[in-house]
Amino acid sequence: MARGGNETVAFVSEHDRFLSALAGMGARVTDLIVPSRNHFDLPLVLGDPNTALGRTTLAHMGLQTPSGEPPIDDCGSANC
Repeated sequence: MARGGNETVAFVSEHDRFLSALAGMGARVTDLIVPSRNHFDLPLVLGDPNTALGRTTLAHMGLQTPSGEPPIDDCGSANC
């Protein structure tokens, strides 16, 4: 799951509750917080291999990421 770092308090709360619910059901969840983004412009970096979100998305699709730049496997609640 990903959310922008520029989200409203309500959106952050919704994100966190959904993340907790998935984890509570045993789902393996990666939590990415993308600085300087919100839910409107976050999709713009989904395929960008120069961003953690882009690399992670490409890796989940089985596509190669640039060498030396690993995808995010699990960040917990860290800024990735």
